[in-house]
Amino acid sequence: MAISNDLILEWIDRVASLQGIQMDPTALADDVLLMAFVYKKEEEFVLAMSQVVRAIGQLVVNKVEASQLERNYSGWDSYHFQSRRVQGQRADLRIVFQNTQSSPLKVKGFGNRHIPSDIYKRLGSR
Repeated sequence: MAISNDLILEWIDRVASLQGIQMDPTALADDVLLMAFVYKKEEEFVLAMSQVVRAIGQLVVNKVEASQLERNYSGWDSYHFQSRRVQGQRADLRIVFQNTQSSPLKVKGFGNRHIPSDIYKRLGSR
């Protein structure tokens, strides 16, 4: 079952309206569309997107720890988390961001770690 365009637009608006972040609008739309591609059932998509919004909120207030990236991503961090909060679920989602104390959290992108492709390679072209 494909995710409806209305639901995709709703989640684009939800992420875009988050306080304390800066993200390229085209990148945001691409990321939400890819989430709909990966999480094809509506309930899976809504749950995964809810986790993205929750994780971004935690990053904005420095409530969680992230990993510093290296090489081509020097100066960027990656936060790993689950699309579903259940015991044994692997951290299948990533948010790549920069956190500077003098400006909003700069989000490069988010999505599934491996699907449709390696997120770090995908975001490297942004």
